[in-house]
Parts: sequence; C-alpha cells; structure tokens
Amino acid sequence: MSTTTSFAALIALTFAVSAPAAAQTKAKAAEPSLDHVRELMQQATERLNAQAQAPSPAKPAQSGPRVDLTADEAVAAFRAAA
Repeated sequence: MSTTTSFAALIALTFAVSAPAAAQTKAKAAEPSLDHVRELMQQATERLNAQAQAPSPAKPAQSGPRVDLTADEAVAAFRAAA
C-alpha cells in the first residue's frame, strides 16, 4: 500500500470513530432547560383539566326498532327464518 492510500485510510478511520462522539456532544447541547420542561408540563396539565371538565357528547338516539331477545330466543328465531 502506498503512503497516500494509508494516510487516506487513517483519515477515514479517524472520521468514522469521531463522528458518533461529535453527534452525542451536539445532542447534549440541545437539551431543553428545566424551565421549558416545567412550562410544557403545565400546558399539558391545563389541557387535561379542560378536557375533563368538558361535557361528554350525548349518546345518539336509537335509529331503529328495539327488540328484546335473549341469546337463545335470537338463535331460535334465526334458525326458524332459515
């Protein structure tokens, strides 16, 4: 192997090893502040409280006739119709 090829391989290896470490350093610098986290928690709590106080929607009216049958009566009626 020539000196240039060896040097290029060493540079590539150095970059490959140092890139993940550099990415971790940037991620730590981007951490949110404690005040920002508390503000987000307060907003979430307010939204949950607002949803809990909102009235639930009324159940829709039944659109068809109601037939009160037991399971056995329904099976017997189905078999009689078939």
